[in-house]
Amino acid sequence: MFSSFQPGVPEQFERIHLAKDGRRIPVEISRHHIDIGGKPYGLSIVRDITKRKQLEAEREQLIKDLQQAVQEVKTLKGILPTCAYCKKIRDENGAWHQFEVYIRDRSEAEFSHGICPECALTLLAKT
Repeated sequence: MFSSFQPGVPEQFERIHLAKDGRRIPVEISRHHIDIGGKPYGLSIVRDITKRKQLEAEREQLIKDLQQAVQEVKTLKGILPTCAYCKKIRDENGAWHQFEVYIRDRSEAEFSHGICPECALTLLAKT
């Protein structure tokens, strides 16, 4: 294995070490070829990267969660052709839809209905 070392070319790789108690520990190994007094030696540094691996896994899960959330978000954009009289909205196929239905089907919005004060006065005046 030492014969594969190339002077001046450090190597870095990851492996799983098995602890005496059976735990699997992810490690990063850095190998270097060095000369001391004209004699070639190999220097290896082994570092426990358990925490880094946990953080990487968490980051990957967050990325997946965000990608899924982006796919689930429904957004309304652009100009909505709306009837000036009945307030229905025309879709991309030319069909007209009740305002609430159109918005509900294309977003995460839900509607609750009531009567504003101005309309209440108008309705009361008619009775």
